[in-house]
Amino acid sequence: MRFDKKTCGAEPVALRAHHAVCICFFEGKGYSEEFVRHMTETAALLSGDPLVRVVASSDTLCSACPNNVGGVCSYSEKVLRYDREVLRLCCVEEGEVLPYFKLRKLVMQRILLPHRRSAVCADCEWDGVCTASAAKQGIRETLQIPPETL
Repeated sequence: MRFDKKTCGAEPVALRAHHAVCICFFEGKGYSEEFVRHMTETAALLSGDPLVRVVASSDTLCSACPNNVGGVCSYSEKVLRYDREVLRLCCVEEGEVLPYFKLRKLVMQRILLPHRRSAVCADCEWDGVCTASAAKQGIRETLQIPPETL
């Protein structure tokens, strides 16, 4: 599903701010087969650089997550903290619409390359997967930078 930039009226894809980090490390692992399939499809959609609306609430990826109960995450406080930190570090406003590749570039430049991922989501259950993926991709995350120094 390739995004056509000529399609001006296309509705932006809702994407939780912290999911822009998660997608960078996705390797076909997840909560369930359905979740992995949906994440794979969403990653393919995003590879076409559609417009995304950066949100700090339930998004398209949440729809297949077993922690999504009635549109609300079972870990809502924790993931909202992740979202707010990504928004802050990337200097993006909640609800802002921008091309996905621009958001991904901001995540790379302001979170991943300066080794700030652990300041965003070190207590995530998938942290080990992201750390291993970062090592494979050459993104070293050995520095533990306290959030107050960012």
